[in-house]
Amino acid sequence: SASPAENGVISINIAVGSRTFTATLNDNETTQALVAQFPMTLQMNELNGLEKYNDLSGDLTTTSTERPATIHAGDIMCWSGNTLVLFYQTFSNSNGGYVSMGSVDDPLNLATALGSGNIQVTWSLAD
Repeated sequence: SASPAENGVISINIAVGSRTFTATLNDNETTQALVAQFPMTLQMNELNGLEKYNDLSGDLTTTSTERPATIHAGDIMCWSGNTLVLFYQTFSNSNGGYVSMGSVDDPLNLATALGSGNIQVTWSLAD
């Protein structure tokens, strides 16, 4: 079967309420394990006014992790092997265990759309 990836990237949609954001994921083992589960609607939990996360039922394949010095609004990462994280603020980071998966193409209104509490987010492959 054909891979959804072109030029080493995978285009996805992230639907939050009435808003849909497009994102570009790096084509690697971790993102392939994630998109194999698409489409999926997840309860994304609020953390620290910086991010929304969901502990997935199974581990995503992670080869190596990193500790990015700065995490940017719109970054999509896997943390600790099975936690999908969508960041909506840019901040200095001191935590390790992340695998960078990609980012929202235009995160300008992402924080507003995600709001301050837990929220349902639907992840799907872009057409």
